[in-house]
Amino acid sequence: MSRSLLPPLQGHVEQNRTKLSPAITAEHACGVDTVVFQPLTDEVEDRHFVADWSFSTGKWKFLAIFDGIEAVDFVKERLPASIKMAISSELLDKDRLPDTVIAKLLQDCITQVDETIRVDVERFFPGGEQEIAQLSDDEIRRVIQDPDEPSRSSVKILRARTGTTALIALVDPLKAIHIANLGDCQALICQPKPSEEGWGVRLLTHVHNCGNENEVERVKQQHANEEECVCNHRTLGLITLTRALGDMVFKLPYVYTERVFALAEPPFHPNYRFWDLANRLKTPPYLSTTADVVHIRPSFTNARLILSSDGLTDIFSRTHKAEHITEAISLWLNKGKEERAGWDEHGRNAAVELLFHALDGTKEDAIFSQFFVRSGRRVDDTTVLVLPFDKL
Repeated sequence: MSRSLLPPLQGHVEQNRTKLSPAITAEHACGVDTVVFQPLTDEVEDRHFVADWSFSTGKWKFLAIFDGIEAVDFVKERLPASIKMAISSELLDKDRLPDTVIAKLLQDCITQVDETIRVDVERFFPGGEQEIAQLSDDEIRRVIQDPDEPSRSSVKILRARTGTTALIALVDPLKAIHIANLGDCQALICQPKPSEEGWGVRLLTHVHNCGNENEVERVKQQHANEEECVCNHRTLGLITLTRALGDMVFKLPYVYTERVFALAEPPFHPNYRFWDLANRLKTPPYLSTTADVVHIRPSFTNARLILSSDGLTDIFSRTHKAEHITEAISLWLNKGKEERAGWDEHGRNAAVELLFHALDGTKEDAIFSQFFVRSGRRVDDTTVLVLPFDKL
């Protein structure tokens, strides 16, 4: 752990920083400040990836956050490598890549990784649904068994029945930012206000879940006359997301869930009511793999790009900072230099400081401590990446 905390302060602030320290992993890599927060368990589901890529046209910077379960490590391994290869291929006969080319490249790479997950499952049963229907449960268990660990099913099956979100930021040699988003992570750009003092904060992404009315309407249009395609504020009544990689339970016919995923070892979590899909899953897929892509060219050399998993939004909502994450961060940035210590100063981890602010670490009250108490309420993993443009 490096560059994670400020020099010791007095009283409750120092105590809160001391309490925070073992709950985070923080580093500075490729010019990016990163922090991962999970106070109650060693099992962290978030993954992130930061890299500098050198091509003939100059240096590209890659940042990504993936929030998932068993599929997440496969996606972290495959997707950045796929995007790097695609950029390299496009640059063989071009000096620069237009936004439209980058957008298609990012969307295609995401879709291709998802296709790999799906095809890996279908290859177990070349005869498709008909073959699955003719096999006994024991025969299916043997087909999907991990050859190296017979007590478990193949990793290809296990990662397919889970999923992950993906938030990607590419910064090209001209310092243009290209954001691809699939799921509920968030990207924000912070820049000085041009006509007044202070900072402005702009959200660059939309969440892809059932809390987004546009997403709900899209799902309903794609599955007309299916009243339960969205129910109880969840896709098919089971998952809040509307776009994700993996999660083949929502993308393959129900027989794969009932006769393959449900027979896998280890089994589904006991609270996972997959049988509810029997009468709801009619016209898959229900989760989209089409990423939203936006492009932005910062107006100021000291702009800051923030990527965060959905855990940061959850923290802000629990500490009642503001109704919207942009407002919460803006209030902090505009309080004054002493309030946002570490954000501007060299050698300080801005991601840690943003997290500490979200947790209400400067306040002498009980809210901060609530995140470290095993009360039955899970604390979601939180990952924050901060890229300062004046360091590029």
